Amino acid sequence: MIPIRRKKSDLPQRSRYEPLSDVYGTAEQRLGDALVSGGRDTGDLMTLLGAMRGGRYTKPSGFNIDFSPEEDYYNRRSEPSGRAYLSGTETPLYQPASEKEGMYEGTGRAITGEDVLSIMGSNASVSNSQLSKVAKLLRDPAVLQYFMDIYGEAGEERRPDIVTLKNKKQDVRVGGKNDCNTIHIVDGIPMRKRDPSCKP
Repeated sequence: MIPIRRKKSDLPQRSRYEPLSDVYGTAEQRLGDALVSGGRDTGDLMTLLGAMRGGRYTKPSGFNIDFSPEEDYYNRRSEPSGRAYLSGTETPLYQPASEKEGMYEGTGRAITGEDVLSIMGSNASVSNSQLSKVAKLLRDPAVLQYFMDIYGEAGEERRPDIVTLKNKKQDVRVGGKNDCNTIHIVDGIPMRKRDPSCKP
């Protein structure tokens, strides 16, 4: 059997954190490390957790996030519907999913508050100011990687449907309704013509 060769764009440049790694620990520990390395504090962690609204939360000790072994705070590991990729400046850009499967809206934008709930797989009721704060945190690739794969290039953009309007033939009387001369507009070009059946 011949293996299917996937396009380069189908392969993540940075894969989403595994739930548990023998080397790096849990995905939550890696998220904590990402926040620390980015100069964040426990307030930023609480902002993220508040937007997740997943389950019972056990207060962490510093950034050693201690999730309940019975029920993780964020146990919903759903896949976001959009796509993230790194720009030339290593800043993640986000493409929202389009109605057409496998395609995306636009060529990518900085993560906004509007994108947050889609990325996090959350239906929590969060204020606009909190969404804006979380959006800024997700612009760090190491934090975003907790929630989704990050690719090296944009996905396929959905082109808007283009409607072509055809010129219709129009007749316009030149000298009013009793005039026998008409102007025929054909393909946008006016042409003068006398109507032989007309009796002024």
